[in-house]
Amino acid sequence: MPDLNKPAVLVATHPRSGTHLTIDLLRRNFPDLASKKKRGESLDSLYVPIDIVLGRDPSAIERTQRLVERHDHPILKSHWLNPDYANLIAASADLGQWVAENAKVIYVVREPHRVLASHYLFESSHRDVDGDLQAWFDHACRYWCRHVRGWLSTTPSMVLRFEQIISEPSETVRELSDVLELPARAVEPMLPPKLRSKWLGRWYRVTGTSAPSTEILTPGQGASFDSLFGDLDMTVFESLVLPLAEQVGYE
Repeated sequence: MPDLNKPAVLVATHPRSGTHLTIDLLRRNFPDLASKKKRGESLDSLYVPIDIVLGRDPSAIERTQRLVERHDHPILKSHWLNPDYANLIAASADLGQWVAENAKVIYVVREPHRVLASHYLFESSHRDVDGDLQAWFDHACRYWCRHVRGWLSTTPSMVLRFEQIISEPSETVRELSDVLELPARAVEPMLPPKLRSKWLGRWYRVTGTSAPSTEILTPGQGASFDSLFGDLDMTVFESLVLPLAEQVGYE
């Protein structure tokens, strides 16, 4: 069992909201959060993909424990943890208690038009979601609201907007340094480079002990909300998503 008293940073997001941008910004700008992997290991060895514990697979739990042990100040990535960590504690009481007691939470939000479009493209590249697009869209809208409300209700250590990271990286790093109580280093550019192709990601995996980007590319990246959903009924989106988006700073 790894040392479960060490500090950690949990980057929690709804899918397609800037998860890897935030993880790589942290790795790039904070020496305490810099990470290494073994050559041939996947890029998710540069952080701790804590959601894999939820399946209760002993090998996934063991891998998570190894990664926690490897990193002095681990960065944890999650889309699916309950904000009260109940599902993590049920899957692994030790890991769940450690996260609940030791992790500072950075919750990242993104403009919901872009989130839903990117999420649809990602999901449709892995499974058929076109059978009832309206049902998928309405469910995705409700889930986005549930995710955002749930995490904001826990008062995370910091709430970041994806767009702020892009437009104000220097101010973002300064705020993160204050919240995490970690020194930042002067590195330019502060933003991690975008991953230009999946082949470059594979190159990093095979040859490197680190990587400037852990980004997961989306097929069809760039398709607009209107082109994907313009013919759908917007009742759920307009009544639930837009008011909540205004509360987190989107007009």
